[in-house]
Amino acid sequence: MTVILWYLVLLALGWAAYPLTARALSRLPDAGLGLLRIVGLVVMLGPVWWLTSFFPIPFKPVTLWVALGGVAALCWGLELFRPVARLILRSQWRRALLYEALTLLGFLAYLGFRGFQPDIAYTEKPMDLAFLASAIRTNHLPLPDPWFAGQPANYYTFGYIMMGALAKLAGAPPGIAFVLALATLFALCLVASVSVGANLARFLAGPSSSAWPVWLGGAFSCLFLLFLGNLVTPWRLLTRPHQTLSQSWWEGIGWNASRVIIDTGFPFGNQPHQTINEFPAFSFVLGDLHPHLLDLPFFLLVIGLAVALVQGYEQPWALGLAAGTLGLLDATNSWDMPTGLALLAVSALLAPRTAGWVYRALAYATTVAGLALAALPFTRLYIPSFGADPSVLPPALAQFPILGTIIRTFGIVIWNRSSASSLVLVHGFFLLLGWGWTIVAFRGLPERLRPSPFLAAIIAGVVAVLSFATHFPALFLFGLPAVVLALSAWIGDWQPATRFVLGALALAWGLIIAVELVYLQDVFGDRMNTVFKVYFQVWAIHALILGGSLPALLTHLGQIRRWLVPASRAAVVVGCLATLTYLPLSAWKWTNGFERWQGIDGLAYIQRFSPSEAKAINWLARTAPTNATVLELPGCSYGVTNGLPQNRVSMATGIPTVAGWFGHEYQWRRGSPAQLQELSQRRQLATAVYTMPSMQSVTALLRRVPVTYIYIGTLERVGLGPGCPIDGTVQPAALEQTLQQAGWQRVFADGDVAIYQRLPHESIVDDERGSMLA
Repeated sequence: MTVILWYLVLLALGWAAYPLTARALSRLPDAGLGLLRIVGLVVMLGPVWWLTSFFPIPFKPVTLWVALGGVAALCWGLELFRPVARLILRSQWRRALLYEALTLLGFLAYLGFRGFQPDIAYTEKPMDLAFLASAIRTNHLPLPDPWFAGQPANYYTFGYIMMGALAKLAGAPPGIAFVLALATLFALCLVASVSVGANLARFLAGPSSSAWPVWLGGAFSCLFLLFLGNLVTPWRLLTRPHQTLSQSWWEGIGWNASRVIIDTGFPFGNQPHQTINEFPAFSFVLGDLHPHLLDLPFFLLVIGLAVALVQGYEQPWALGLAAGTLGLLDATNSWDMPTGLALLAVSALLAPRTAGWVYRALAYATTVAGLALAALPFTRLYIPSFGADPSVLPPALAQFPILGTIIRTFGIVIWNRSSASSLVLVHGFFLLLGWGWTIVAFRGLPERLRPSPFLAAIIAGVVAVLSFATHFPALFLFGLPAVVLALSAWIGDWQPATRFVLGALALAWGLIIAVELVYLQDVFGDRMNTVFKVYFQVWAIHALILGGSLPALLTHLGQIRRWLVPASRAAVVVGCLATLTYLPLSAWKWTNGFERWQGIDGLAYIQRFSPSEAKAINWLARTAPTNATVLELPGCSYGVTNGLPQNRVSMATGIPTVAGWFGHEYQWRRGSPAQLQELSQRRQLATAVYTMPSMQSVTALLRRVPVTYIYIGTLERVGLGPGCPIDGTVQPAALEQTLQQAGWQRVFADGDVAIYQRLPHESIVDDERGSMLA
């Protein structure tokens, strides 16, 4: 029933806002029918998040139902004055039904896959669940930090709030909501990629063309986005077939296909550093509900808006929707917002000149202002956690306006750049298609500016020699074609959609060049995270732009040389078959050969490892008041002990704990020295309660944080293991004795788990000061 309710809510969200979607995306051939659910999330949950963050409006199901009804009334009320959506549905009802069928198919198919291995354990899944559970539990925003009680989360949280809202409306508990959220993202991305790819293909083919290039464009966009991997899997199958087929998911290509580019040559002899090279097929198999995945539907919507706006910038509804979507991009995954803005800038620059430069500049500036307003609930509280410590720079430079901030924010890559082989393994298939468009773009340059083939070959050769001589292969592989693509998009005689294809590819390849030169300085001190976030964006751009434009590319190549058509088709078939090897092999390894379907409750594994822990967590989730705080033994990032994630109580219930995963909290709070000091002190006090239990240790903690429950479970009885050392040894018996003497009541007991509650009417004596602590 929960699954049905969740899907019905998602269905209602999309159709409630469709009249607005139809107006904003009226320039698209399908009028936004494939994007309506993503727009519905923006139009309904964006304002709810904004209002509940600034005003005393509760973040409860009743608020969400009222908002949904209000959006439906306003949007469909527009139809009474000027029907748009109804006219579209009359002419495109078959397409609407097709998109609905694809959405349902994608949703159910992913649930079926996830049910073979739904456990929310390992990697950053516990962190993702903690935020989601906090969003489901809380009645007020901003979102409470589940691992730093009393503080708002200093992270990109809108994605968790969005999925928490769906869970509130459907009545889904956190363990099930996590899996439903992943299935929702997969379904939204599947249909959005088909829609954007088909729309782009229609613009490129022209209104009088047949339907097959349109649907091929949609199919290839979807295939490229969600089902293809990089070239690591086919390469290893060719070079090490037995090892590749026999290794586990974690040891083999399942995990290692996302860890291809290894940075070496660091000053002072540092060890090689892995970068992260994730792609959507990997992310959906792994199932981390992380910001880059939560933001993917919004990013696809921005690409769709850019495709619409390049047809003409006189679209106020589209610009308004773009502003709101970009604001939510910022709050869901801030890395994506600048690239989203850049895509809209490409549209503004390449749109037909029917709207003058002044109008387009003002429209773009208004969109940026709208973005800032939409993101305000996030930006007003967020303390940036990136940037170098000012103390590492000379004081005069660190305090220099603007320049000092830039120097502290961005680092320069002074180690070895990505090798040609690693770049080809990560981007190879898309690189091949992009070079096809580079040939087309070169041929489209005006004759007065286009060098002869001989001179072009010399220029390309010189750039190739320079790039490989300077150990900068990306300069030739991506930099040179990016220049050709951008120049042809700007001065070539192309229709708007073709201009956008060339411009968007130039932008994507410019981003690849950028991360070879600079990176965002963060706690890791390298470009691991920068490559991760940028490459994920580039994959999405590649998938939708190259997939949607593939039929047009084959047509253009055929006009240059007839033999290029069969050669290109063969290359596409071989490339698709090669990169399709990742997903089935990875899914097979992840599910242990689809051995057993376990259901969609991502927390059911706790019952297998410790029934008492499962009962205790369920009891807390049912009975604890919404303002409760729980004390559990502070854990370490990624820590797992006896099959249980550390800080599993706050993770599974959303009840804030005194101090959670230290490594992650340090990353999020490093922009505030005061919060870092508070975090360190809390961790010491919370650990002391378990390792040195006494009236003094308990009261010292209570002075700092008003704890409602003290949890003594498996981890609090055996410790966290060598991977997460703590000061001292846990003493659960002594702690229970202390709590009973202090007047705490044992409100739950099962097996080796006990929960103590500090009732409001009770008090504790501070032995040192002789005072009563209420």
